[in-house]
Amino acid sequence: MPRARRGQIRITLIAAVAVFAIDQLAKLAAVHWLQDRPPVSVFGGAIHLQLLRNPGGPTGILANHPEIVAFGTIAALLAMLTVVGRTRTALAAIALGLVLGAGSGNLADRILRAPGAFHGGVVDWLRPGWGNGVMNFADVMINVGILLGIVAILRTRPAPSTPAPEPAPPA
Repeated sequence: MPRARRGQIRITLIAAVAVFAIDQLAKLAAVHWLQDRPPVSVFGGAIHLQLLRNPGGPTGILANHPEIVAFGTIAALLAMLTVVGRTRTALAAIALGLVLGAGSGNLADRILRAPGAFHGGVVDWLRPGWGNGVMNFADVMINVGILLGIVAILRTRPAPSTPAPEPAPPA
């Protein structure tokens, strides 16, 4: 395996493990400190810390079918694993690692938390002051990873070539 490819795999795995670990630690802290408490405002109300369990996908979609969300997450993670090592830049490897680690963190909640395997609720605890949705660190990292992935794609695409000027017609 070429050295560059090993480097990209290493970057992806480091980012994924870091995001997974931070997400799980943050969720443990949120459950410990926020369980049975009203929302806590921080940063002058810009963010509220509020513990919720989301059995569904983003915005609670498919909340009555958490197993579908769990298996969809597994499918998405497996699809992403097929491109590990094929990223072209460190930025793309980081982006992929962020999304893999975050998706794995939320999947761990779905599999390991009550009420049981593939029915567990994802621990959400961050509510921006400007919205009603509650999210977690993993959700933020999924969005950051997607944005970095878009930037990586735009940076590696060749610039559109400008056509050569047409020669002037003979006089």
